[in-house]
Amino acid sequence: MSRVSCSLAPGESPGFVLWKVSNPCQRAQRAALTPFEPAHGQFVLLANLWWLQELTEVVTRSDRAHHAELDGLLAWDLVRKLEERRLMRRTEHPREVHQARARGHAPRR
Repeated sequence: MSRVSCSLAPGESPGFVLWKVSNPCQRAQRAALTPFEPAHGQFVLLANLWWLQELTEVVTRSDRAHHAELDGLLAWDLVRKLEERRLMRRTEHPREVHQARARGHAPRR
C-alpha cells in the first residue's frame, strides 16, 4: 500500500484553514439560534424565504429548495418542521398541488 504524499503542513491546507475560519462563525450562529431552537438548515431555509419574499409575492416549494441549494425532500422536511413549530406558514400553490396530484401525493377530495 502506498502512502499519499502531501507537501502542505496541516495548517497550510485550504480545507483545514476553511474549517478554522468557518467553525467560529458556525459556533456563533448556533449560540444566536439556541433560544429559538431552529436547526441550521431551518435557519438557512427561513433566511432564503425572507430574501425570496423581497423579490416576489409567491414563493413555491421548488423556489425555496432551488434558492437554498437544498435537495427537494430535505427542504420539504425542514418546511414541515418549521410549520410544526409555527415559525413558518404556507399555503398550497395551484401548480404544486397539480404536480402533487400527478405524483399521487395530494389528498383525494
